[in-house]
Amino acid sequence: MIWRESTNHVDDCYFYMVPPVCGGFTNKKKRTIVCPNITSALRPVSHGKGLPIPEPISSISSDEEDLDVSHNSPHRQHVVANLLEENVRVISFRTRHLLFESFFKKEESLVFCCDIDGLLKDLRIAHEPNEWRLFIDDSKLSLKAVLLNYGDELPSIPVAHAIYMKETYHNLNKLLEMINYSKHGWQICADLKVVSLLMGLQLGYTKYCCFLCLWDSIAIALHDIKKDWPQRASFKP
Repeated sequence: MIWRESTNHVDDCYFYMVPPVCGGFTNKKKRTIVCPNITSALRPVSHGKGLPIPEPISSISSDEEDLDVSHNSPHRQHVVANLLEENVRVISFRTRHLLFESFFKKEESLVFCCDIDGLLKDLRIAHEPNEWRLFIDDSKLSLKAVLLNYGDELPSIPVAHAIYMKETYHNLNKLLEMINYSKHGWQICADLKVVSLLMGLQLGYTKYCCFLCLWDSIAIALHDIKKDWPQRASFKP
């Protein structure tokens, strides 16, 4: 449809001339609906006799040998994972990730950058650890770490990602070891849950679950009354 500003609301307003359909569309109602062809809502027409409306190709037939698609290609992996139908053919796909593939390794379900200095150098970005912060985020399905630049003047750099990795102190410690955090020493930014895990607090319904103070999660009667809680001196739950 080609939409234009209507001149009036009597015979040049598409929404005024087409009454609303209550209760949705049915096969019976579809036969009674008439869509007007007015100046404010023109249907697609040919540009001219020598320039008709292009029509999409109904079917594409090509041999698998001409496509140069191997069984280990991303296309084949998508077909195996039931993401694509068997009759879908991929002619070409991007391979820009191959330029940086040597900077990453995979150990079990964790994919991490093993040479962050080399990766940033290849990206033509100066690596000053005091100008970057490490953002760690976790969810039920994934755990990821991204380098964020102060001031957001440079693009974010993903350095680690894992799926189906449980959010525990052991897994977070493993992630930091793989990306060589002790060498760079970036400041870590994360939500309170990740910070608590990095501090060594256990998961679950602990009595003192805050890493800043001894807020008693069991004393429900004091939650709305007591404002000041003792400062935490040790990280024992």
